[in-house]
Amino acid sequence: MKPLSFKKLLITCGGTGGHFFPGLSIAREFLAQGGEPLIVISGKNAVAQTEHVKKAGIRCTEISTAPFLIKNPLKLIRALYTQFCGYRKAIRLLRNEKPDAVLAMGSFTGLPTILAARKLHIPIFLHDGNARIGRANRFFSRFAQCLMTAFPAVNDADCKCAVETLGMPIRHEILAAHQLSSNDAIEKLNQIYPESPLEKNRFTFVIFGGSQGAATLNQKLPKAIEKLQHHKDIQVIHLFGPKNKPSPLPYSLIPTLALESSPHMEYILSAADWVVSRSGGSTLAELAFFGRAALLIPYPYASENHQTDNAAYFVTANAAILLPDQEASSNNIYDTLRPLMQDDTLRLDYQTAMHRCARPNAAQDVLKRIGEFFQ
Repeated sequence: MKPLSFKKLLITCGGTGGHFFPGLSIAREFLAQGGEPLIVISGKNAVAQTEHVKKAGIRCTEISTAPFLIKNPLKLIRALYTQFCGYRKAIRLLRNEKPDAVLAMGSFTGLPTILAARKLHIPIFLHDGNARIGRANRFFSRFAQCLMTAFPAVNDADCKCAVETLGMPIRHEILAAHQLSSNDAIEKLNQIYPESPLEKNRFTFVIFGGSQGAATLNQKLPKAIEKLQHHKDIQVIHLFGPKNKPSPLPYSLIPTLALESSPHMEYILSAADWVVSRSGGSTLAELAFFGRAALLIPYPYASENHQTDNAAYFVTANAAILLPDQEASSNNIYDTLRPLMQDDTLRLDYQTAMHRCARPNAAQDVLKRIGEFFQ
């Protein structure tokens, strides 16, 4: 392995799992290469995120932040004070740790750390997990050496630094998994979830909508699946959130947690013939890694509609089908899925195209790009 050109990297990746898990993946890769990563987290998931970081054998610390796009004057004052306190803590942290670089994973929770790094003249790098670069990264780009994206950006002209597409870092557990045959994956899932046994050699749909589930998928998919059963012998693996349990049908129902949005996903996706899902960055990166054909129904309230931009990239690559949420009635879902599940050649074409979109070395490539700054 080529020696590292820098030794210490601070990664700020607080907020949702979509920011945190890619940051953790980069930290684990950096540690494996002999580097010294430090993760900064914040927000309501800080406790759970800290446990994940500790299990990986990586150091972490918390810096408090608060949203500042607030209309209430009193709450705004409190939020600004929280940000100021976070900034002072970040200054002390960076002076003590002396990282060679700071990497921010695309959330305003990184604001105190980014401003502190700029104050201390520490090189700043950014990563965005979507095809539409978010507001935070667009703002931070004026301070950054480079912004790296998961997918080709539709709005790279809005950034003040260089923009490069290097892929979405995938969770270590996914990368380490050996992709199984469908039947072997089903056998594994039956061992883990014996209460909802699956059958081998049976057409399998996988449905999931993210860490909290998805009301549209949970409410409308069951009716569509019920109609599809008249045309093909099918079974369904449905991951659902704590507030959105779907109707019981021929389903293997798997509950999800806010910070563990895809339990045993290596088995679930290996078992899938078709996937119906939202189109978050991590979801799509994992679908591409496993080469799974997908019907994508973007979450309509995602910031700046970025999930639609994500889905559009895969549609352009002939790797997926996009159905807007407002058009995702049970009848439309049924009409879309019926010809797809009956045409094995078409399904294989989608799987091949999806696999071509995979970037399994994204974490390594991000670190390589940062390293080039120090050469």
